[in-house]
Amino acid sequence: MQDDGIIWRLAAACGDSAYIGGRFGDYYADEPTGALDSKTGVEIMEIFKRLNKQGKTIILITHDHTVAQQAKWVVRFRNVWLLESV
Repeated sequence: MQDDGIIWRLAAACGDSAYIGGRFGDYYADEPTGALDSKTGVEIMEIFKRLNKQGKTIILITHDHTVAQQAKWVVRFRNVWLLESV
């Protein structure tokens, strides 16, 4: 999959409640599945997984533990303090 226009496609799928950005081949997503039905949320996460397999870095912010569990690396914060990095 080519990533030409991927930010626009992700942003359109995620709606106004999520920020999707990219720079230098990396992707930044703030709550990309937060306002989506579960089927679309799974589709968005599959896109991120494919991009990551292509060597792209995905930085994803979420409050959803099921989304976080799909990450290779998780950093947890509470009240701006680092709790753990796994």
